[in-house]
Amino acid sequence: MCFSEAAGRAALREAEAEAEAAAEAEAEAEAEAEAEAAAEAEAGAAAEAEAEAEAVAEAGAVAEAGAVAEAAEAHIMKL
Repeated sequence: MCFSEAAGRAALREAEAEAEAAAEAEAEAEAEAEAEAAAEAEAGAAAEAEAEAEAVAEAGAVAEAGAVAEAAEAHIMKL
């Protein structure tokens, strides 16, 4: 094997290693982006659940106030 052939093979191995490193970096960046998207989706779902819980609590408070008003009205009617 002559020097130029050895140098060519070394350059090819180096280029392959660089391409592999670039592919690994791209895969890592994609994984990080997916993890970030999943975290954002979880945060959105948590916000929706919190809003729903608040709406249920408000509806419960309104229903309770209505029941108290009806009870008061019934009590007044008895008097």
